[in-house]
Amino acid sequence: MAFAANNGWDSLSPTQDKHSEVGVKWDASAQTHVDLSVFQDEISNRYVWSGFNPNATGVWSNSFPTYRVSGTEVSIKHLISSDWTIFGGITSLDSSLSNLPYAPKTAVPIGVNGKMADYRIAFDAQHQSSMYSLTQDRGTFSPNEVGSFTIANARISRPVAGLGKKGEVYIAVNNLFDAYYQYNAGYSTPGRNFRAGL
Repeated sequence: MAFAANNGWDSLSPTQDKHSEVGVKWDASAQTHVDLSVFQDEISNRYVWSGFNPNATGVWSNSFPTYRVSGTEVSIKHLISSDWTIFGGITSLDSSLSNLPYAPKTAVPIGVNGKMADYRIAFDAQHQSSMYSLTQDRGTFSPNEVGSFTIANARISRPVAGLGKKGEVYIAVNNLFDAYYQYNAGYSTPGRNFRAGL
């Protein structure tokens, strides 16, 4: 419907992103590796759709305001042994728009993976601070805040020679602790769920 009428889509300009980044990699030891990155994006001419209704009377335009997102990311990987690795990191974002969608101020991932006998084991978790999302209904297109959340996942696999060098059978648990969270306001994500496969 958005393209059904002459509503400005054919006069849009490309969205522009001026990206700057500086990074440093440091091998603190043979077992410990640290990465640091500082970056900035300046976004201009981002396009938006001004309305949504059955008659498609909205207009496409490049009217979203120019904004900047500055960030810092640090990650650490440490080899506990020849079979086990742990990792962690933190990402911090600072936006010039206080309600910029999908730009949490802080995200912290951690994880561990390794081998035990013939099994490969992986565990990861992430905490993310509250953020805004875009919720579109048949009359408005506005940012809504979703709360912070922490989720975790686990996976166990075993190589199967008959499936080739990388073949395996696995089971996985997503959202291990059955957290309630949302990426979009009003749309909850799945609770604890399981997968198995080859």
